[in-house]
Amino acid sequence: MQKLLFIIFISFLSYKTQAQVFQKSVPTTKQNATLKTIPPAPVPPTNTPPASANIPYYLSAARVILVTGNDNKEQPSRINIGLNRTSGGEWPSDDNTTACGLYQHNYATNEYKVNSVTDIALTTSFQFPGSMPGGYGEGWRYINLLLSNIQTHGLTLYVRYDPNFILDAWKLEKITLVMEFKDIKGNPHPTLGSITIPFLNSSALLNDGRRILKLETDKFLMVKY
Repeated sequence: MQKLLFIIFISFLSYKTQAQVFQKSVPTTKQNATLKTIPPAPVPPTNTPPASANIPYYLSAARVILVTGNDNKEQPSRINIGLNRTSGGEWPSDDNTTACGLYQHNYATNEYKVNSVTDIALTTSFQFPGSMPGGYGEGWRYINLLLSNIQTHGLTLYVRYDPNFILDAWKLEKITLVMEFKDIKGNPHPTLGSITIPFLNSSALLNDGRRILKLETDKFLMVKY
């Protein structure tokens, strides 16, 4: 009988000890509630616009590279080249005050020989850096050079050919457009500081019957065919 009581007493002590250890190892309900209410660490936003997003950039310079085919442009014949945002105006007239974008007038001064390459810089009424939007034509004209407008409407390049006589013709094989975008201080755009657009659809025979070649890009500055 004494042995049985001793075994029962030892079993009771063992159970008591295990219960206390288990109780210490499990956090209380209050502790659990506290842990669940700890807010997660803040995550920085990933869609923060770059610092250049609010800076206006302009089409500050452009040039066209003309590849002449097997029929030259003779010296007396002339060409006009105009670059503008789409819907910003047609090719510039002889009076360069009507130009809304960048342009070049070529009056009977150069021959573009057969199978030759001619690099022509376009000009604008504004000088970079510093004078935008002041200077000649302040107002609606410089808006056509604004990159945000170009990325809304796209670009249009006009090449107008005026033959010296009715049978004269000029064969164009390819036109490449090279542009620069800068801010008012002359700093280049971070991704579009310099961009080259090869117009693969620019092969054309210009003559008295077809005097104007019109080339366009979309708002992403991709060639429209």
